[in-house]
Amino acid sequence: MGGYGEYMNYNSDKNSPTRDAYTGGFIPSRILVDAYETKDFRYRNWLDDTSKIPYGCNGNFYQGKFFVFAKYKGNTALSSGGVHDGHIAPKPFALPEMYLIAAEAAFKDKQTLKALSALTTLQSKRNATPSTTVTMEEIQKEWFRETVGDGLRLECLKRWNVGTDAREGQTGALEANVLMETAGYVNRDFKSGDYHLCWPIPSYEIKVNANLASQQNDGYSSSTEE
Repeated sequence: MGGYGEYMNYNSDKNSPTRDAYTGGFIPSRILVDAYETKDFRYRNWLDDTSKIPYGCNGNFYQGKFFVFAKYKGNTALSSGGVHDGHIAPKPFALPEMYLIAAEAAFKDKQTLKALSALTTLQSKRNATPSTTVTMEEIQKEWFRETVGDGLRLECLKRWNVGTDAREGQTGALEANVLMETAGYVNRDFKSGDYHLCWPIPSYEIKVNANLASQQNDGYSSSTEE
């Protein structure tokens, strides 16, 4: 499958002091970095502190100032140049997600011991400290830690009927001025039910489906103009 360039975008760079660099547009929030224990395998393998490979932005290269996202660093066997470029093999089923689904379903069914067993099994596999009790909040936090970058966050927020707000940047990233700090990013606050949490119907679908004529999800224009 294609590369996860926006998340990672690692490649050779002749201007870099190490001749390679990360240039992806996604830099983990402070909350995400702090969500993991340092012994957690996800902390050690999905976050890169750029001490060896710098982050390049606007002609500058930063090393050891903040973490970048390296969960999808890629399989070198799938790239023509034999480098990490974000290419990975398709994974139709993810075992960690199965544990999270089992934990959430069991908890909602008031089977707390079963829910705790599923949750702690996943945590142990990740070398994280297992929870001693199970709550919906802890299950939600584990979804956040485990599925970051998998494209499941919006689905989870809608299923839980909760909102989301902008995440505070890592101190080093803020000091390096590599983050967007416009109002739409730093002051964003979507409450539960906010129309932004439901995407608009594509204009093409409205054109070809008579049942959708002049219809559009709340908050978006019903125009079908290209």
